[in-house]
Amino acid sequence: MKEGKPETLWHLDDAISTHYAAGIIYENHIYGFHGHAWEHGGPNLRCI
Repeated sequence: MKEGKPETLWHLDDAISTHYAAGIIYENHIYGFHGHAWEHGGPNLRCI
């Protein structure tokens, strides 16, 4: 929080974009599917 508002700590547009299901956090890592079903052979599982 900065001045009572949420502060962005990290941002990368191409790291993960979970469109169909929420990502999960496990041991300080975020796991989720990145991409759309019609793009580049479909979504792939990523860990960031």
